[in-house]
Amino acid sequence: MNKKIMVILSALMLCSVTAFSATAENTTDLFFAIVEQGNTVEIDWFSSQLDDAFFKTLTEKNAAPETDFAYAFNKTKDGVVIIGYTGSAKTVIIPCEIEGYPVTDLEKKIFYNNRTVKTVIMPDTIRILPEWCFAGTYLQLVYIPGSIKTIPKECFRDCTELASVIFANGIKTIKENAFVGCSQFKRLRLPDSVKTIEDHAFYSDSSNMGNPYFEEIQFGSSLETIGKEVFCYANVQTLEFPASLKTIGERAFYKSRKLKSVSFASGSKQLTHIGKEAFSFCHYLERVDFGNSVESIGDLAFVECVRLQEINLGTAVKTVGAGCFRNNSGAELLVLSKNLKTIGAGAFDGCSRLRNITIPSNIKHIDFPHSTRDDSYHYYPKDYSEDAFRACGKLKLTVRAQLEELGYNGTFTGSSKWEPFEK
Repeated sequence: MNKKIMVILSALMLCSVTAFSATAENTTDLFFAIVEQGNTVEIDWFSSQLDDAFFKTLTEKNAAPETDFAYAFNKTKDGVVIIGYTGSAKTVIIPCEIEGYPVTDLEKKIFYNNRTVKTVIMPDTIRILPEWCFAGTYLQLVYIPGSIKTIPKECFRDCTELASVIFANGIKTIKENAFVGCSQFKRLRLPDSVKTIEDHAFYSDSSNMGNPYFEEIQFGSSLETIGKEVFCYANVQTLEFPASLKTIGERAFYKSRKLKSVSFASGSKQLTHIGKEAFSFCHYLERVDFGNSVESIGDLAFVECVRLQEINLGTAVKTVGAGCFRNNSGAELLVLSKNLKTIGAGAFDGCSRLRNITIPSNIKHIDFPHSTRDDSYHYYPKDYSEDAFRACGKLKLTVRAQLEELGYNGTFTGSSKWEPFEK
């Protein structure tokens, strides 16, 4: 990056957006200069300061020439469908109209495996994105307008350099595998309109553990569903879920090893279930506030969260799944919900420092079921025991007596010899 741009960018970082947005021409010039240089950190920061009005102006005044596109009229003859890109520019600003007709659709795979294009800005006339539209490209920045309600399956699959996506308010659903394999995401900022993130939408494998993958995740106020294996291996440290959230899917944040704190918005009454293995192997997790709506916590949901010192199940939890908090060796205090009815097999197995359990006085009986071992639990030790508090030898004698009075007939000590968790 040349010295002039570096000086300007440094100055902008010290100013508010308002200070430079007043001069639209300067902002536009700087935008083009930054994306041309291709520094993903600078692109991510600068683009996050821009609003929808800026990108709308770009598509109206700075769009690529019509000759860069192959196009046809849509079925209703009231708009244009872009069926191919024939240009060679790094930055492609799709025009809002061609031949006086609005650009309403993009054809499937029009940028598929394109290794030249680095930035795509779409106008708010586009209504539908097709599957595989940008898959396999070297995109670094993309702007998705709010006129597009759904980001489809595989749309940005394996865009391995994609560092910044600006989601305009209006987008409601991110379909399964939409951004799978996009390994350079550093920050995710979702607008308030997004309600559903489907299975594997942002999935990445363990190879991302050395990348700045999802150091920051901001959810909008309307989010209801986080699907299965959406944010595996993320590097986020803090998660704050909105009150609207209803579902956290299986393995949603699996092995997010830098995650320290999880909390749910005050007044949250929607979330009732946390899926199996949702936060398993989050080794740095220190605090979880379950709020007053979570009723069930799935099997192995918090297994191996070894720095979780206090487990407070809130007021609504009725079921703690099998192996849920197993081998959380840092936990010393357990606060049970007054509505708790079922503690699954091995739920607190291996919580070796657990000393005290707060048992609400209004509980008359707690079932500690002895269920048959399920071999699909691929993290259970070889000498698996069904006892919920096995290997919790430091529990106070008074607590043990209380548990026995409530129906617990298992053991509090046991083998601490564990098989490797992963083969």
